Amino acid sequence: MNHAINNRDDYDDYDNDDDNNIIIIVYEQGDITVLWNQAVHTEREVTANRPDIIIKKKTLTLIDLAIPANRNAVQKEAEKKLKYKSFCVEIQRM
Repeated sequence: MNHAINNRDDYDDYDNDDDNNIIIIVYEQGDITVLWNQAVHTEREVTANRPDIIIKKKTLTLIDLAIPANRNAVQKEAEKKLKYKSFCVEIQRM
């Protein structure tokens, strides 16, 4: 099932999470689900718990997008890894 979001009225078809943020299932087929704008709640509070895209299959794949200039790509990748380091540890504990 693929969903296209064309305007604000399209959001009425989707659920809200505990923080009243819209959860959008972008793709769902069999055991594969692709989510956008979804926080992942862990036992310990983690500030960086909302990657841009989550792919759920047997494992979680977290994607946080950035579009840096070419000269900043390595720096941006390092920032993202540091930002989500504690989040990844908490997910592995689950």
